[in-house]
Amino acid sequence: MTTRLIIPCAGEQTRWQNYLGLAKYMAPVDGEPLLEYTVRKFREKCPELEIVASWNPYRPVIEIPGVVCSPVFGEQLQQHYKLLSSLQHWSETGRTFILFGDVFFSDDAMDAFLAVTSDAVEWFGRINSSQHGLDSQEIFGLTFPATQHLALIKAAMLAMQDLLRGNAADAKAWETYRRLVGLPKNGEWPGPNFHELNDLSEDFDTPEEYEHWRKVRSLVEV
Repeated sequence: MTTRLIIPCAGEQTRWQNYLGLAKYMAPVDGEPLLEYTVRKFREKCPELEIVASWNPYRPVIEIPGVVCSPVFGEQLQQHYKLLSSLQHWSETGRTFILFGDVFFSDDAMDAFLAVTSDAVEWFGRINSSQHGLDSQEIFGLTFPATQHLALIKAAMLAMQDLLRGNAADAKAWETYRRLVGLPKNGEWPGPNFHELNDLSEDFDTPEEYEHWRKVRSLVEV
């Protein structure tokens, strides 16, 4: 039985604006690139994980020992929903974890991911601002067994159809989540199978978010 961690790192990163001259998944965390930090911490907690990083081949190659680097090309970047771009790497026999590459995960968040044993697709993120004042309305990752592959693919494709028909602003993970759990567009959030990360976990969409997170973390962890 294979347990696989997939870290998507192939997004366009327009809002990041090449801050620090780096892709946002390489933003420094304790003197270590974010992606390498995430890989190292998860390996310490679960050495048997197989790890795949999707990568935009127009950026410098990702070279981390033991990590499979999977290129995602233009058509996939522009037209395919980002969850489905990793489909070829989903574990066919065990559990798959998809953790977005621009997210810092706290130790507690990593432990919560690895503790999941349910037969459903479980989502992790934040509906409300965290206790530290970090951003709301974020999905940071998800995990699912092989038995949920078809249901997740169907939900992602329905989200794409909504986008193409003008019924959704973007085919983001929220739309796939909503479709998967049967939540009405105007329904109360969150629905089932959603885990609120009320801690220092945060995604770095913009330089301002990254710098704000650094400041908050320095104060909290004194």
